[in-house]
Amino acid sequence: MKQLKKVLAVTLCSALAVGTVIVPADSDAAAKLKLSAKSITLKVGQTKALTLKKGKKNVTKKAKWSTNNKVVATVSKGKVKAKSAGFAVITAKFGKKCTCKVKVTGSSSNANTSNTGTSTTPGTSTRTVTTPTSVPFNVAPNNNPGGSTTPTTAPTPTEAPVVDDFNFATDCTVTYGEVNKHVEFQINKETTSEDELRDLGYDVNNGVAAKDTLCPTATYTFTKLPDTLTEIQQIPLDKEFGPMAATICAFATAQVDKYNMQNISSCPTNAILDYLNGASRDFAVIDQQFLASSTFPNLRGGYQKCYFDGAEPTNSYTPNEPLTFTLYVGPYYIPEKTMVTGKLRPETHMVLIKFGGDDSERYIDVYQSSKDQKWYSYEDQWKHMGASFKPIQERL
Repeated sequence: MKQLKKVLAVTLCSALAVGTVIVPADSDAAAKLKLSAKSITLKVGQTKALTLKKGKKNVTKKAKWSTNNKVVATVSKGKVKAKSAGFAVITAKFGKKCTCKVKVTGSSSNANTSNTGTSTTPGTSTRTVTTPTSVPFNVAPNNNPGGSTTPTTAPTPTEAPVVDDFNFATDCTVTYGEVNKHVEFQINKETTSEDELRDLGYDVNNGVAAKDTLCPTATYTFTKLPDTLTEIQQIPLDKEFGPMAATICAFATAQVDKYNMQNISSCPTNAILDYLNGASRDFAVIDQQFLASSTFPNLRGGYQKCYFDGAEPTNSYTPNEPLTFTLYVGPYYIPEKTMVTGKLRPETHMVLIKFGGDDSERYIDVYQSSKDQKWYSYEDQWKHMGASFKPIQERL
């Protein structure tokens, strides 16, 4: 009998031990993190509550929430608020990360704003301009000449001050749309992970990410061009396109034959480029010298309007009338970071143009000022726009 009790006791202990092994101590540790939505669309002023769960547990209030574009959308404890038209990416972090793409649309009165107000041209449709969904890297996209565009006409400011002979409200219209681009690049694992890119819709294979994506475009049409600082300042800088559009106008009207190394310090273009730099960098003497020794010589001889539609080497860069060009914003950015010098480099986005003067697209990096929320050219990016062009081909 004692022997039987001993056998039963050993058997019971073994069963308990096996049971302890089978039942996990913390099944929640391996639970998957999931966000209630991968993408949402809101109108300006609307809010949307996102929920983050780890397994069956709601960890929304415990997670760390952030947005990559506070101008477009903000987030607090999962509650997203649409601020202005464009795109943003909301990130929820609770150990691992989950992201949600946010598209914000608005009424026509929000489509194109400036310090002087807005209006809608009668008989035209309006849509707010969009800012691209961003990922933390900066790579050159492959060209997609067959990409389709979907243009809509944006409203123009009505009370812009009339200075000299140019008034933005009557002499310029801006049409916003989208163009399809194929983006493919080698992943920089120091700035982003493959999982983050997959969450953003990229196909990832052998360290390469790729996707077809819609990029916002802006087409500027001028009946007259601004040619002074006060006229250039009428071009709105409330969207990424503004600094490049203003730079193209500045170079198209610059007095390139009048100024050289001896008198460049008095050239009006200095003040224009200094204004377009914002606070990122003063337009120094070395910049003036570059303007006189490189940029202006490249523009002389008929190249100043090479960025406008219709201008080609075969027609001596004679643009179509009215003067028109189209810009687009790439779907990537360089995140804010501290340089080796200790200087803080702001987050920058790339604005590009395809034109007849080069086989490659030209671009400038732009940044948004935290002081006035306007977009400016980052440091000496204007130099890209004054590089050499395809030589004019004389007609036989």
